[in-house]
Amino acid sequence: MIEGGITVNNSTEYYVNCFKETVLNNFISDYHVSLEEKYCELEEEIELQVQDQEERLQAISNLHGAFDIVHEEVFGM
Repeated sequence: MIEGGITVNNSTEYYVNCFKETVLNNFISDYHVSLEEKYCELEEEIELQVQDQEERLQAISNLHGAFDIVHEEVFGM
C-alpha cells in the first residue's frame, strides 16, 4: 500500500526482516538498538503511516508476531 508516497509493508515477514537487520547491525555498529526499541519505533511508524484502523490493527498484530518469532530465535524463549 502506498500512502503519501511512502510504501507501507505490513507483513509479518517484513517485520521479521526489520528485527533481524537490527540484530545484525548491532554486531557491526557502535550504536546498539534493542529489539524492544525497534519494536517501539516500528509501532510508531505504523501509527503515523497507516490510516485505516483495520489495517493498523493487522499491522500491529503482524509486528507483535514478528517480534515473538525473532525473540525466540535469538533468545530461545
